[in-house]
Amino acid sequence: ASGGAGVAASYDDLSRTTRENARFAARLSGSPSVILVTSAYHMPRAVLSFRKEGVSVLPAPTDYKANRSPYTIADFLPTSEAFANSYKALHEYLGLVGYGIAK
Repeated sequence: ASGGAGVAASYDDLSRTTRENARFAARLSGSPSVILVTSAYHMPRAVLSFRKEGVSVLPAPTDYKANRSPYTIADFLPTSEAFANSYKALHEYLGLVGYGIAK
């Protein structure tokens, strides 16, 4: 599949996991290297998955979770967004362990 302008389309519609995404990309891209675009929190597991499939990647992380404004008391109270971010982080750490590629 092609995303236009010589850019390969995402393989997310074919895969259910990062490992499957890497496997399909390696098989279908026809290139030994890709620019890997994904969320910054997901990048370590994605890079390791793609490298394990023999694909050389140039990481292009997006969607950073950073806040540079001064702390307020509200920053120390629980929020649904903080819970969601904690869930995403735990998911990535367990994914690294589950994939057997954690350092």
